[in-house]
Amino acid sequence: MLRRSFSANQNNSSSFLQKYTSSGTLVWEKIINANSLKLIIDQNNDLIITGWDTLGYYISKYNSSGILKKKTTLINNSKGNIFDLTVDLQNNYYISGTFLDTLNILNKNVYSLTSGWQVYVAKISTLDSCIWLKASSHSHVYSSYLKTDKNFNVFLAGSYLDTLTIDAFTIVDSGFNSFLYKMNSNANGQWIYNIGSSNISDEVITAIDVDQVGSIYATGSYHKPLVIGNTILTTTGQNNLDIFLMKLDINGQPIWATKAGGLNTDYSRGLMVNKGGDLYVCGQYISSVSMGSLSLNSVASSVNSAWPWEAFVVKFNSSGTPIWATQGDCDSGGGVAASSQIAVYNSDIFLTGSFSGTVDFGGHPQSVGSPNMFITKINDATATNLKVVKEYSDKINLYPNPNSGIFYLEGIDVTRPIKMNVFNVDGTIVYTNCFKDPQNKMIIDLRSLLPGIYFLKMTQHNYKEFQKVVITD
Repeated sequence: MLRRSFSANQNNSSSFLQKYTSSGTLVWEKIINANSLKLIIDQNNDLIITGWDTLGYYISKYNSSGILKKKTTLINNSKGNIFDLTVDLQNNYYISGTFLDTLNILNKNVYSLTSGWQVYVAKISTLDSCIWLKASSHSHVYSSYLKTDKNFNVFLAGSYLDTLTIDAFTIVDSGFNSFLYKMNSNANGQWIYNIGSSNISDEVITAIDVDQVGSIYATGSYHKPLVIGNTILTTTGQNNLDIFLMKLDINGQPIWATKAGGLNTDYSRGLMVNKGGDLYVCGQYISSVSMGSLSLNSVASSVNSAWPWEAFVVKFNSSGTPIWATQGDCDSGGGVAASSQIAVYNSDIFLTGSFSGTVDFGGHPQSVGSPNMFITKINDATATNLKVVKEYSDKINLYPNPNSGIFYLEGIDVTRPIKMNVFNVDGTIVYTNCFKDPQNKMIIDLRSLLPGIYFLKMTQHNYKEFQKVVITD
């Protein structure tokens, strides 16, 4: 089992990139001196990452060994952002997000006709040239999600307020609503579908995916009756959010819609369709949640947590019938778990999220005090957990930080040796030491290093922790 701790000051945020074997063994890890937002893998098994740093929003590419191949800044002002990232079968990648006034991406421009935030989609080649850039007008858009199919069609989804115009398509619906929009490979609009109703259902779409024949699936949350085609989805609780799941055909017509919910608020966070057309939805709920004939019940307690979330995964067939459901049981003393992303490979499901207290997927409990990240592998045939990897536990205190090269570490386990490696921002080890008889409070001297940002990795038996170290003059 692994735990990571990672701290950064507000002006110099950082993130990490890790590779694991199928059994949950860490292969390598990199520290990225920037915020990371989304990770995808292209047809060459290169890793494409988007995020932001001091220069703006970027795209970077790493090979499967974790070596940085290139990094390109795409948006360098405060009036635009990147919200999602996807890739097609020719390794062109697509980004979406929102912007105000004017957006420039690799020498292509779009302009807003109103004062609200507009949604955009950009197609970028492997040579980092912008092939096309498409944007909405007369809109107030708050989120965007992207997928492509095998025919290079592009699907955009998001949430908007009152009115949305893209190309010749305009939808008007009072309140906060969501949409699905299909473009061909040349960015020509094919259809738009409004997820909403005149009674202000205030739904928020959170994930989409496309199957092998081009049907599109979407999930999200809503808190008032929601109309999708001929289906009316009601809510289980009063003034709380339930989950919707829907399928549209290649022409944008509803095939089915279904719901999951309980008496309290429920969220869906991730969605993925496998090659056989089955789909998997992950999210979080409080107390209990039902989906068709299946139900899950929480063991988390609200005594020590105002929001005693449980993380869950549900498998549906292509007709929207739930097949199985599983959850990460939290402890009754105030544990919290929330899943955020899901991936499917053959018969294995990989789930990531966050938790505190104790979380248990299929007999593999993990416990921490402060918020942590988890990675778990679930077998489809048995819907039980095979391996859980813990991330992020803030255990060891490092101070002062920034410093002149000398700092203290406090809270170290004195019963085991501790190994320390220091990395520079390029991921190169610049200092290493192993303390066989550590003290609870230790002084570390890095005055031989030049001023700058470094990352201290501490390894002690099956515990690992990262801390950022800023050395000044």
